[in-house]
Amino acid sequence: FFSLFCIQEKLKGDTVERGKVNMWDIDKEQLKKIMQRAGELLAKMHTIPVAGFGSLNEHGKAKHDSFVGKLAGGPERIERFMNLSEVWGIPKNQMERALRLLQERALKFKNIKPTFNHGDFAPKHIMYEGNEVTGIIDFGDIESNAPIFDFVRWEYWYGNNELLKWLKEGYPDKSVFDESYEEQSNLIQLNMALGSIWHYHSRQKYEKGVK
Repeated sequence: FFSLFCIQEKLKGDTVERGKVNMWDIDKEQLKKIMQRAGELLAKMHTIPVAGFGSLNEHGKAKHDSFVGKLAGGPERIERFMNLSEVWGIPKNQMERALRLLQERALKFKNIKPTFNHGDFAPKHIMYEGNEVTGIIDFGDIESNAPIFDFVRWEYWYGNNELLKWLKEGYPDKSVFDESYEEQSNLIQLNMALGSIWHYHSRQKYEKGVK
C-alpha cells in the first residue's frame, strides 16, 4: 500500500471571475492589463510540443491525425448524433446540415498544425493580484487543437467582447487572426455546440442544457 502526494505552491491573489470582487467591478484599465498579460501567457502555453488533434494522453498525443478528422469524425459519430437528434426532438435536417458542414468546410483547413491548448481558458481560471497575472489554473481539459481554439472557446462561453479583444491584443502572434479566423471559429464553435449537446445528454440527461 502506498499513497501519492502532490505538493503545490499557493498562488497569490484571486480569480478574475468567481472571486471576491465581481469581474465587472474590477477597474477597467486593470482588467485590460490582466487580460493582455493572460494573452502573453497563453502564447507561451501554445509552444508546448503536441501531436494530433483532440484530448491529449500522457505522451502528449491526441486521437485524431488532422483538424479535419477532429471536426468531421467518422460514420459512428454521425450515427450517434442522428440518434441523439431523435431522442431530443432536434430536427433531422438541422443535425444533418451541421454534420455535413463540419465534414465539407473542415477540408479547407487540412494543413492546420496543432498546438497545445488549455482547453478551458476562462476568467475563472486566471489568477491575479493588482495588474499582474499570478497564475493560470485548472488544466483538466487540455487538448491539442488549432492555434485559435482557446480564443474560440472563450468566445463560445463568454461572447465576443472587450475581454476577448484584450486577450488577443496580448497575444504576440497576430497571424493566427488572419482572414480565415472567422470561418475556423464558426466551425469550431459548431463542433463545440454538438459536444455540449452530447455532454448534457450523456452525463446528465439535462434538457435545458441540450436546448
